[in-house]
Amino acid sequence: MTNKLVAVSCGDPNGISYEITVKALKALPFYYRKRIILIGSKEVLLKANFKPYLCDLIDVSCGNFKVSKGKIDKNAGLISFKSFQLAAKLARDGKISAIVTAPISKEAWLEAGINYLGHTDYFCKVLKKEPLMSFHAGGINSALITEHLPISKVSSALSIEKIKRKVLLFNSILKRLKLKGEILISALNPHCGENGKIGWEEERIIKPAIRLLKNKMRISGPYNSDDIFKKYFSQKAAGMIFIYHDQLLGILKNIVNPFEITHITWGLDFVRTSPTHGTAFDIAWQNKADHLGMYNSIIKAFELNS
Repeated sequence: MTNKLVAVSCGDPNGISYEITVKALKALPFYYRKRIILIGSKEVLLKANFKPYLCDLIDVSCGNFKVSKGKIDKNAGLISFKSFQLAAKLARDGKISAIVTAPISKEAWLEAGINYLGHTDYFCKVLKKEPLMSFHAGGINSALITEHLPISKVSSALSIEKIKRKVLLFNSILKRLKLKGEILISALNPHCGENGKIGWEEERIIKPAIRLLKNKMRISGPYNSDDIFKKYFSQKAAGMIFIYHDQLLGILKNIVNPFEITHITWGLDFVRTSPTHGTAFDIAWQNKADHLGMYNSIIKAFELNS
């Protein structure tokens, strides 16, 4: 196999993942499909109207699994995990150079006894990496310092070195995407902490990190998350980086169609992309799901892999 191949793991079979994967494949030119290895349940894929001519397939099965539309199920979780795990192994072994992951149910993984809180947690614990989660859509390029943490743990997870590492990774992906301009960084506390009156993280961690980074790139902040988007557009900045998950995603998914956003995990030895929406159990197997996020994720994997 050539290292220009891209593996696509099909995600949770009880949600929309198989539907959007097949729809995305059908929309892709043969130029892309001939370099895709699809990993998932062949039986479920055929139910989703997969055709063998679309791309190569590695079948992943789990006993006598039957689709339970819109249900959280440990066997569905096991299939989605085994599919992803195989894709990650192929990448680690240098057989492929990019992974696209369809949505999984973290709860189904836990039901199956899989003790990872999603794909990124797996990368951190198994690959011993601290990757960057970045999000791209509608001219917005953004990223996170911390990922899936409770709000109560965000402050203790911050450090000057962590912010430096994450921003440097973000800067490298912006360069890879040929984007030029300043990086804006958000505050953690309301009103940027009011000079330490309602929070100390800006003064002791975020601002010192920015001062050190100014020697390496154009960066400014911290900015309140309620006006950083306005500054981003008015200043034609290259990207924004936020301190915690919902500080970014809560806004982004309300100003951009969630099905259009591409997530890029950066800082691994290979490229990983994915849609940012979930399994959408409420519309599973009703032919209602928008496949644009999955389509964009596959295209982006190839772009970053060129």
